[in-house]
Amino acid sequence: MRRHVFQELEQGAHVRKRSSHVAAEVTDVDLSQSLSDEAFGEVSRLLTENAVLVFWGQSLLPQQQLAFSQRLGVFKMPPLRDKYVVQGCPSVLRVLNIIENGQHIGNPDAGV
Repeated sequence: MRRHVFQELEQGAHVRKRSSHVAAEVTDVDLSQSLSDEAFGEVSRLLTENAVLVFWGQSLLPQQQLAFSQRLGVFKMPPLRDKYVVQGCPSVLRVLNIIENGQHIGNPDAGV
């Protein structure tokens, strides 16, 4: 896979296919920082090519996650908005399989 576009993000960024059909992991890239149009174009191309991208080691505020996601295009509001959305950022759905006090704190069935 091409790595050169990610050099402007951070030295040493890597892209590795997880299978021959779907999914790639991208490491050593900080998505909390704004990406250039060229670098985001590479992310978009990789997403089209692999259908699923995994970005390890990210620590994004909900607003940063939303800003990154909105660059991919228009998306639908998540189902069950009142129960599993991030407070103060209703476009971000919590997808977790964690139970606290007998209740799921995120939508455990999202994406299934």
